[in-house]
Formats: sequence, C-alpha cells, structure tokens
Amino acid sequence: MLPDNLQHQFDHVVSFYALMWVQDQRQVLENIFNLLRPTSGDCLLVFLASHPIYEAYRMTRAISKWSKYMYDVDTILMPYQDVEQPAEQYADLMSQVGFSKFEVELQQKLYTYENFEIFRANMKAVNPFINRIPMALHEEYIDDLMLMLLKHMNLRAEDMDFKAKFSVPYRLIVAFGRKS
Repeated sequence: MLPDNLQHQFDHVVSFYALMWVQDQRQVLENIFNLLRPTSGDCLLVFLASHPIYEAYRMTRAISKWSKYMYDVDTILMPYQDVEQPAEQYADLMSQVGFSKFEVELQQKLYTYENFEIFRANMKAVNPFINRIPMALHEEYIDDLMLMLLKHMNLRAEDMDFKAKFSVPYRLIVAFGRKS
C-alpha cells in the first residue's frame, strides 16, 4: 500500500530494468497506477521477461554442493521467465488494474559481449547468491554456473573460443500505460 502523500501525485512513472525483481506484479502495477494522477498519468515500463542465466541458476542449484546456497532460487526468478506469452499476460494485468490505454510489446533481443570472460564477470557481479558462498569457492561456483549456462544454450565449453564475441538472447517487455 502506498502512503497517502504519494497517491495520485505524478504525471509520469518510468521504470527501467527493475520490475523483473518484483514477484507480485499485480501489486507493483497497482502501486504505479495509484501513483499517477487520476485523469492524465502515464507510465513507461521496461524490464526483462526472461534471460538464460536464470535457467542456469536452476540448473546450478541441482548440483548438491551449491544447493544449500541457492535454496530460494525460485523466489528470485523473473515472474515471466517461464511464461510463453508474457506480453499478453502483462496486457491483461494492465487492463485488470485499470489502465484504459496501454501497449505491451515483447522484444526478442540479443546482447553481444566482447568475449565470454566479460560476460562471466558481468554475471558474477550481479549474482544474487555469491555472497552466501565462501570466498574460496567463488570461482568454482561461477565456473559451474557458466557450464550450466552453456549447456542450457546448447553450447559446449570444449568448442568455445572464449576470446571471441559472445551473444546472449533475452526477452524484454516494453509497456506503456495511460489513465484516461
């Protein structure tokens, strides 16, 4: 629930790459709706729908030596990771919350890293489990995570040129909503 002094106070709400961390999508969208002025507010929301690293998290959790550190992996998965038609589901949610005008688009994206090591370092930097793992095991954990990611992407480490560019596909939701 929003504090009274924030309700209906904003013309625009924007969110970039944050909403994928919120499990209760209905509540966050209701909050955004309630932040907006009653007759003129609008929002632009951009967030990941799915990314292969999240499948790698699941696969790594299945490795016994990592499972005790990743016990809550399902609570950090993006809400639309396993949804086949996330744009349609999000559009339904926007309608239910009360947006009278909205557009929701699912974009298939590909991000290309200069090489696999840069991707690996990036994924280590944003890893939600690494601080639970003893420092002495960090590199081994990241190695296993990367092997699971490659397996999920149907790639084999033996066939990889780790100095070559490395591309990662992901899905992005772009939503615009307006109160009437």
